[in-house]
Amino acid sequence: MKKAITSIALGLGCIGAVLLLMAHGNRIPIAVVMPERLTEFEGKAIDLYADSLKLLNSFALLVVGGVGFFVQLIFAKESKVDVTFSIRFLLVLAVVLAGVSLVFGYESYVNMIDVVAHGFTFDLASPRVAYFQQLQFWAFAGAVASFGGVSIRMLFGR
Repeated sequence: MKKAITSIALGLGCIGAVLLLMAHGNRIPIAVVMPERLTEFEGKAIDLYADSLKLLNSFALLVVGGVGFFVQLIFAKESKVDVTFSIRFLLVLAVVLAGVSLVFGYESYVNMIDVVAHGFTFDLASPRVAYFQQLQFWAFAGAVASFGGVSIRMLFGR
């Protein structure tokens, strides 16, 4: 019972932390007014930004799929895998961080659309534009690191 309460508390803490980071990011002002039309450079910047968001989202989903593979190995009928607390923790951490990466990727995409739709220039160096993309990347990096830890422990027994 204590483990369940601890897990719920940690889950709610993670959700609260994500919501606080999102609230902080939405308070960052947009300062530059956009000209009548996008320049060719700004159009390319928007395309590259959207492509990088899609790429990180695809990789985060790949991590979730990899975790699913290991979970399937653990629960297979003929499974002889010794599942320790650290493996379970790293699996859950990988899924949570991949999910957080997906949330921040979506928020980056929404902010990109808001910036352009409300008449502001799309500047990749703008703190408002870069904030959620950086959070998405670091959440993804954490998911990959924890998934790598699971992979090493399960495949090589270390």
